[in-house]
Amino acid sequence: MNPLDAFMYAIEALRDRKVRSALTIIGIMIGPAAIVGITSLTGGYGAQISSQLLKLGTNTILVTPSGGYTLTQRDVQTISSMPGVVGAYPFYDVPAYINTPAGREAVDVIAINLQGLVGTLPGLQLQSGSLPPPTEAAEAVLGYYVANPQNSRMPRYGVGGVITINVATPQGVVSRSFLVSGVFQEVGPTFIADLDQSIFLQLPAGRELTGSPYYSGILVHVSSSGLINATETRIKDVYGNDVQVLSTQMGISVANTIIGFLNMLLASAAGVSFLVAFVGVTTTMYTSVVERTREIGVLKALGFTNRDVVLMFLAESVVMGAAGGLAGIALGVGVSYALADLMPILGGRLAVGALGRVSPVVSLPIVAATFLASIAIGLVAGLVPALRAARMDPVAALRYE
Repeated sequence: MNPLDAFMYAIEALRDRKVRSALTIIGIMIGPAAIVGITSLTGGYGAQISSQLLKLGTNTILVTPSGGYTLTQRDVQTISSMPGVVGAYPFYDVPAYINTPAGREAVDVIAINLQGLVGTLPGLQLQSGSLPPPTEAAEAVLGYYVANPQNSRMPRYGVGGVITINVATPQGVVSRSFLVSGVFQEVGPTFIADLDQSIFLQLPAGRELTGSPYYSGILVHVSSSGLINATETRIKDVYGNDVQVLSTQMGISVANTIIGFLNMLLASAAGVSFLVAFVGVTTTMYTSVVERTREIGVLKALGFTNRDVVLMFLAESVVMGAAGGLAGIALGVGVSYALADLMPILGGRLAVGALGRVSPVVSLPIVAATFLASIAIGLVAGLVPALRAARMDPVAALRYE
């Protein structure tokens, strides 16, 4: 018997036992569906996180104070003088709010050299208007969602309009109005701040607003991404634990590490279903052998060899494994796309929901490995029942009731 005949015979045998075969295939489906669905979804989030971080450029470092240390102009000069640094831009990051008909709307007020900020972050581009001059303290550039709020009850702001912010200070709440000179395009979440929900001022305006000589942080622009690690090391050598240093490359590395760990953890849990599938296929094949004892006896009496019998039953288990694998992969891809649509609704603006709707990334190597694993499950699970069928004595098999 050639392999093609064995597979055709196996398909006919499965058709004769539709319900049992279908239930076994469903049991096999669960593992591939879980693995492909999980890895596709996390792959999509990994790609989205990397894409968002890369909007900040690959040669950007954020330095913030730690442990009670305060950043001053002297620290700006120290970092600016380091090899490879083409710009060190101090900034103020001040929580504030806007009074609207829908209530208070929280915003971040970021005061920095805006020309330096736009030159450092490639993903931050003007949608309309222009940047105010570096010494201008009465004009502001709005983040996308400040100018275009998602709540229809909140006012929209355009170039030439006036926006009033409220900032809590030790002396009480201070209100300041600014002329809107520009609006930024949508950026998405970043490790610096929620730039879309921020109001940007030139540095002098931040100093006037806070009345403080101490900066919230320093945005460092390095000439080349290859100098990032060396520059981070120099900053840490100078300041030790007095500052925290974070770069785009570090953020991508951390995100990929976390996603890889989640993939491994979730895929390991999903892998348990392969063990369940193995038991299901073995049970189905043993039952099939017992039910077809007389058929096996007839086949052997007609001249079928032990090899032919083994091939027939292995083909049957392999077909179930392949069918379960293909169906599971298709289901996993579908589930990943369905979850991608649901996550922004379930997550809101927190955690993964803050990343919005992502496109799952289906990995062909993982799909191929999952499909081969499903076939291997069918092959190994059907081996012992197939050998048992082959070793039957034809005379005893013909007498079996």
